[in-house]
Amino acid sequence: MDLARVPRAVGAYWRAQVHLWEVYLSADPWPPRHPGGEPLHWTGRRLRGSVLPGP
Repeated sequence: MDLARVPRAVGAYWRAQVHLWEVYLSADPWPPRHPGGEPLHWTGRRLRGSVLPGP
């Protein structure tokens, strides 16, 4: 096993996981239905919005 490849493989795996989260898993599945509603998103260090459909 070539140990020089391990950090590169770990970096590639991490980038793939981040891409998966940003593109698919963090998407809001429902559009906001209530007035003032907004999709789930990060504002600084706080998570804002809702992943649930409005009333």
